[in-house]
Amino acid sequence: MLYTLIFGYQFNCGDQAEHLPQVYQKLNPQLYPNDFFLNLYHQTFTVRFYWVEMVTFFSSLFPVSVVCFSFYLLCLVFSIYAWIKIAYHFTDSKWTSYISVVLIFILLNKFSVGGNQLQGNIFIASNISEVFASFAILLFLKNKFKGAVLSLAISSLFQVLIGFQLWVLITGVVVFSRKDKWLLHATIFSITYIILSLPILIPLLSKQFLIAEQYDKELYFKTVYVYRSILHFKPSLFPISDYLKFGIILVPSMLILWFKNIKDKKFIWIFILLILFGAVCYALLIDVAGVNEIGKIQWFKTTVWLNAFCCLLLSKFIVDSFQKYFTHLAVLNNSVIYLVLSILLFAVIMNGKYLPIAKFKSRYQIGNYQQTDLQIVHQWVKNNTPNDAIFLLSPLDDAFACEAQRSQPVNFKAVVHEPFYFTKWYKAMQDYYNVDFEKVGNHMAITQAAYNYEHLIKYPVNNLAQYRIDNVIESKEIADELDSVLFKSGNWMVTKIDD
Repeated sequence: MLYTLIFGYQFNCGDQAEHLPQVYQKLNPQLYPNDFFLNLYHQTFTVRFYWVEMVTFFSSLFPVSVVCFSFYLLCLVFSIYAWIKIAYHFTDSKWTSYISVVLIFILLNKFSVGGNQLQGNIFIASNISEVFASFAILLFLKNKFKGAVLSLAISSLFQVLIGFQLWVLITGVVVFSRKDKWLLHATIFSITYIILSLPILIPLLSKQFLIAEQYDKELYFKTVYVYRSILHFKPSLFPISDYLKFGIILVPSMLILWFKNIKDKKFIWIFILLILFGAVCYALLIDVAGVNEIGKIQWFKTTVWLNAFCCLLLSKFIVDSFQKYFTHLAVLNNSVIYLVLSILLFAVIMNGKYLPIAKFKSRYQIGNYQQTDLQIVHQWVKNNTPNDAIFLLSPLDDAFACEAQRSQPVNFKAVVHEPFYFTKWYKAMQDYYNVDFEKVGNHMAITQAAYNYEHLIKYPVNNLAQYRIDNVIESKEIADELDSVLFKSGNWMVTKIDD
């Protein structure tokens, strides 16, 4: 609850633009008949398949908002539980365990490299994948290899990269830590993982190797790695601040690991060194050698695990250094206190619109929260326009698809990571947002697209959009050209596009 109080809770926006429209369409097939993203999404198998099927099943029984919030809480609680147990395994200290999760999930949760964290404030596929991945680490440490490999396989069903990367790391630990029969153990572990992961591996690998597709590889990789997702693929384009923050916790953590007495220290050493070695190789291959295909493994996602172990080591140092103070805090080790606090915080989160601070009224998008003007516009669109209506809107509006549940001629946020998709996406971004990719350079295209939308009215010859949504302040230069205002809330308005 404390995590949610601090970071808020998001629903029907952000990365869910690539998850929830599929659910809404399954629940109501009349929705999104002309949507760019969904019509192409249905032409192939995607890594969102199992998440979508699971959420759709439960959403046929309960409201989607309840399903997502419930899974969000479960993922958060079980992730915290797993890391409390992992920390205790290495330190035999409850206080170290508790401080570890405070650092991992709250204070240092954004100190990894590449825009990833162990849990976010929204329920998407990676949340549930990282829960099972965390339990895979825990079970492996407890020598429960069957449970570990099963957890790893389930993790892969929801986010194959998370499961795959952790499989590589754990197999590496087996190879470098075991003196006897390491090859046998590594082979059995790997074969079992692959067999259990076949439900996700077969469709993904068949697309890679059995379906021949002709496309401009250089343009495809530039579009995916730079124009659309600059924070996830190429280390040379990651913010310098990511590396600085990462170094701030990595260096002291390595020193603590060297000098402190920690159980199973060899596991942590091998785990950390494998991540760092993999990161160096990945960076050299993609940024120096130009092997763009290697970007598909997104190795820097593994810095999430490195960040977690660094937090564990820092917690060990904190508790050891201030041991005498922790002995006086035994009164806080009371489950009743935490239960009462959790209930109170839950009540606050579920009734955000009654909070006295304005920015908190919309911070928790569950229960009683105050809708923003843009959310009110989305709700009006949902209730007052036909299901087959097509809307053009700012690419910064990542909540429209989920909240308004109407089609778009192109969607910046929701994508399918396939060449055929990005070939059409590239052209549609040029047509509807007048993006000049040659001028974008090594930057995300969304900045130019958003600017063009606010300052220029120019539709393609075969324009499909029938309506548009604008902010009259941000789009004041073109406001006079926007006729046929259908609805307005605050600075946001819906207009009809003239034929």
